[in-house]
Amino acid sequence: MRKLPPLAELRAFEAAARCLSFKLAAAELGVTPTAVSHQIKLLEAYCGQSLFRRQPRPVALTWAGEPMAKARLGSIVPLQMCFTPGQIESCLDRWCTMLRGHAAARCAMSAVVREALFRDIIGFIPVYTGSFTFGLWFGYTQLEWSWLQILWWALPLTALVADYGEDLCHLRCLRLHQKGQCPSIPHALVGSVMTWVKLIGFFGEGALTLVIVAAATIKIYQAPVGYGWRGLVVLAISIVAGLILGGLTVGSIVYRKIIGKTRKHVHVSADSRGVPLTESTGV
Repeated sequence: MRKLPPLAELRAFEAAARCLSFKLAAAELGVTPTAVSHQIKLLEAYCGQSLFRRQPRPVALTWAGEPMAKARLGSIVPLQMCFTPGQIESCLDRWCTMLRGHAAARCAMSAVVREALFRDIIGFIPVYTGSFTFGLWFGYTQLEWSWLQILWWALPLTALVADYGEDLCHLRCLRLHQKGQCPSIPHALVGSVMTWVKLIGFFGEGALTLVIVAAATIKIYQAPVGYGWRGLVVLAISIVAGLILGGLTVGSIVYRKIIGKTRKHVHVSADSRGVPLTESTGV
């Protein structure tokens, strides 16, 4: 498990983020601005990205530093990857800890996570279900793939039901957590089953849709005249979208590998160079 950053670095970051000034933060902490700047640099090395824009003055939080300073909860994915009552409770408790400065951290955390779940329910799920259903239907009707006769509607429907079931389970977990209770083993088991069914269905229909798009593109490319100008437009869009998607995928993989190696190296270096926030007097 990766170590948490030293408390001195977090204290320096919190003061600088609140004051938006290394000088004011140093005065508040009783050290020099150089000591604050050094601790901020160590924390930036630990995170692998800049947390402040130092020019022009005064300093300003970057997009990465601002959510960290406000202790926002950014994603419900960690909750979706919890498969036991203990993991669920630990995840929710950790989010409460992130909002510890709030007068009612438990209620604040529940409100934020509940909003994210409802956005998933009314926004993301219907959009991807409709998109994939249309793609599979196109393969069955236009490409005449008879083996999709049942799959074109059964697979998206299964993923849809599983995704809604997963979100409902997590909403129930939030309600229990507000009451100081832990979800039961059957409850966590149902949620984990829904998560795995959703993931299998989601990636399955996504992969099939990509295959159908590729097959349709090849078919239009082989006989563009038969589809008229609409076929040429679809062909151009497919090729451009494929190039963009492929470039982003490859770029993302390469970026993650480079950043992962850099962060690992910087983390070791930062730990070996870590110094307390208080200045040395030479005594």
